[in-house]
Amino acid sequence: MDRLIIVSICSLALSISSFAQAPTASAVATTTQEVQKLAYYVGTWEGEGETKEGPFGPAGKLSSTMTYDWFAGGFHLVCRGEERGPTGKRTFLNIRAYDEKAKAYTDYGISSLGESEYSTGGSIVGNKLTFVKDLDSDVEGKHKK
Repeated sequence: MDRLIIVSICSLALSISSFAQAPTASAVATTTQEVQKLAYYVGTWEGEGETKEGPFGPAGKLSSTMTYDWFAGGFHLVCRGEERGPTGKRTFLNIRAYDEKAKAYTDYGISSLGESEYSTGGSIVGNKLTFVKDLDSDVEGKHKK
């Protein structure tokens, strides 16, 4: 009788253990085609360039490194990055997603300089993500009359 109880307990423990380790379906596989297009950005990106003197700062060399990863669930990308330029170092965090209701891509970002930005209305054509912004504003971000 004791042997039967021990065998039953071991069988139950093994079945619970194998259930806990069962592979789960990838969330990315269950997302829409629009969300899956964001996979293009996954990985580390590096860039170099030059800035021209203007209202946002002096001229000089600029470099950046960005790393994109899927957030848990596979519906949003999280980007951590760093830029170095003539005004110093700036780190940032962006969250990129597809808004099903608006049928457009969104991007929300914050930086170590206290900046924040929310962009909507983005579209992807090929490998190019485009956001349309209102550039008819002054440096402080107030709309010009």
